[in-house]
Amino acid sequence: MNRTANCIRMLMLLKSRGLVSIQELAQIIGCNKRNIREYRKDLEKAGYSIKGRRGVGGGYELDKTTLIALPDLNSQEIEALRKTRDFISSQTGFPFTKESLAVMDQILSQTRHPMQETPIYFVGENGQHLSEKGTVLLNTIRKAMVENQTLEVTYLSRANTQPLTRLVDPYAIISMEGRWYFCGFDHMHQEYRNYRISEQRILELYSSFHHFTRDPEFRLRDHIGKTTIVPTDTETYEVEVRKDQKRFFEEIDWGDNLHELESTGEWCRFSFQSNNPEQVMRLLYSMKANVRLTAPASRVEQYVKGMKDILANYQ
Repeated sequence: MNRTANCIRMLMLLKSRGLVSIQELAQIIGCNKRNIREYRKDLEKAGYSIKGRRGVGGGYELDKTTLIALPDLNSQEIEALRKTRDFISSQTGFPFTKESLAVMDQILSQTRHPMQETPIYFVGENGQHLSEKGTVLLNTIRKAMVENQTLEVTYLSRANTQPLTRLVDPYAIISMEGRWYFCGFDHMHQEYRNYRISEQRILELYSSFHHFTRDPEFRLRDHIGKTTIVPTDTETYEVEVRKDQKRFFEEIDWGDNLHELESTGEWCRFSFQSNNPEQVMRLLYSMKANVRLTAPASRVEQYVKGMKDILANYQ
């Protein structure tokens, strides 16, 4: 992109995202931090008010009253937006589907590039739908996040037989495998924790009168795993697979660094790494007698015990 296009891109990012760090702007636009500072000067000369914040969590922020005309989208951008619309419409568990589709249709109606629709059909995610009460809980949490308001939460976790009431500063909302969670600072335990958003877990939820100051060093990736809500260490797994099932095994996303070790008789041995043991167990069970887990020893024990417990229900 040329300088003018980069300035417009930066202006749109600041308008849509609020406070954005210089490093993040540079990464998205594809330039260096020195260029971002120059673009700021160009935009200010053009009459836009851009505030700068120093220190950790700082960056640039556009005056909230600034209005920007919607630029015309090119054919690739329109196609990408339409495919995103197709995908969102398939996510029946997403509580904001109706509102998201309405916004996308408004944007598409303003474009000058009439195109023949070529829909992509997505199979809806296999997640639990948020109930009406669950959606209210989600919106209450979102509002508290925007206003930096501490929540009073009565929560029933798996580890406790009785619900506990605690104060939580909400920092982020997460959707993972069709389930909704929020990450917040728990005053009772003095640490960040993740909470499932469901009426079975959250028995009561209120916004308190206390406002918190958001920690500028908070990074969500430090408090969740790569493929699971609970951060865990990466483990190396070894699995034996029947040779006639090898190609089906390889098309499954087991984790990172999947590779074949050796073949003996009717079995092939594979190794891979994952930080999501629950997902690995589900996938192993789905392949039934066509796989044998051989390492790590602790997971083999867990896998075998799980199969025995299932069989015990039918004996």
